[in-house]
Formats: sequence, C-alpha cells, structure tokens
Amino acid sequence: MTRIEVIAELSGNHMGKMSLAKKLIEKSKEAGVQFVKLQYYRTEELYTKDHPLFQKVKEAELSIEQISELKTFTEELGLKFVCTVFKNPKLVDDLEKIDLKYFKIRCADSNNYKLIDRVLKVDNELVFISTRKLPLNPRYLYHPKIRWMYVNPTYPPKLEEFEVDKVAVFQGFSNHFPSIVPPLAAAVAAAHRNKKEFFIEVHVTLNHSMDVVDKAVSLDFKELKTLIDYLKEVEQFSWSGAYFVSG
Repeated sequence: MTRIEVIAELSGNHMGKMSLAKKLIEKSKEAGVQFVKLQYYRTEELYTKDHPLFQKVKEAELSIEQISELKTFTEELGLKFVCTVFKNPKLVDDLEKIDLKYFKIRCADSNNYKLIDRVLKVDNELVFISTRKLPLNPRYLYHPKIRWMYVNPTYPPKLEEFEVDKVAVFQGFSNHFPSIVPPLAAAVAAAHRNKKEFFIEVHVTLNHSMDVVDKAVSLDFKELKTLIDYLKEVEQFSWSGAYFVSG
C-alpha cells in the first residue's frame, strides 16, 4: 500500500496579505493536507519591472519575518511547512536561520545545482524538486533527502498532456492542471507500482473568482477536500505484481 501525502501550495495566492495566508493555511488543515507550502524569492531577480507579471508577483513577495511567522502558525496547527526558494543560493541562508526542515526547488531551478547543493547542506528533512526529466547524475537521482516530483510546467497544461507513464517513475506529482483528475491518476499510478510513499502538490485558492497569481492552476477547498477523500481510498489499493497484456 502507498502512503500519499498532500502539499497545499499557497503560491502567491495570499497576495502578500498575512490574514489571507493564515486563512488558506487553516482551510488546508481542514481539507486534510499534511504540508503547507509558501515561496521565498526576490521579484527583481525573476522579472524586469516592465514585465506584465512583475507587479502582481511583487505584491505577493514575503519577507523572511513573514515566512517565519507563517511557518510557526502552520506548525502550531500540526502541519509540516515547506518553502520554495527561488534561484539565489544566498536566500537559503535566511531559511536556514529559521530552521526550515522542508525545502522545495521549482522546475525552473531543477538544473540549478548551486542552489540544490546549498539546500542539501542544510540540516533538513526533505527536499522536493519539480521537474519533467530526472537527472542522470546518481548523486542527485538517488539522494536520500530528495523527492523528485513530476511536473508539466505549462500554466495550465491540457489533459492530453498528462504523461501517466512518466509520472509513475517519480516520487511525487506537482499539479498544474485545473482539475483533481491528474493528481488522482498520479496517485493510482504510484499505487500500481507499489510505492512506499508518494507526494501530491496542488495549488490552492480561497475561491476561483479571486484574481490571484496562480488562479489558472489552483483548486478551491471543496475540490481539495474531494481529492483528499479519494486519495484516502487509493491508499487502500494493493497491487499483486501481475501485469495484463492487451491483445
């Protein structure tokens, strides 16, 4: 049987408002997730000021003090706190000072080995890395702290772009589909391979009418709760090891 753990990715959907971030965390807890994830970055390192996304991403940028407060809030609710660190290895210093135990590396940084190496030096529990292609270097591929998460980086991808055969090779699935079907299918694929554990990451929003950063790829909490209820059933699946050959 496969243990499935869910990561609620708040992304920038809190729009820099601490009260909204805390509400999203509370709703994630009610839905039954195991992890809550936020992001730590400097907008100026990601976009030029004339980029159409600059202002919205800048509005959602959190200070290390805000990250620390939300980490404490999350952990007091009995959840694990994950943070994605973007691009700059120096930002890891701040997260190390607040004793962050769960890191995430986004797909755009999945080949940023200076960043990955810096994160691996931290006294942490796990490092989630989103990618569409696993690394060839065994040092990273089989690193005991790393959990490789399949992702289609398109915002959002089409259902026909869901690569179920590839997903099953990974240790987790980062969802960019505006639907609960792909993460549910990913969990079934993991159970089919009799994996010990599998992680599902989904973006969350308070409601679909809000004009937030990752609106196009986010689930609301009714959808999240439905997904988690189904995932609990998938956890009960067993696989005999038999394979069927179609004629």
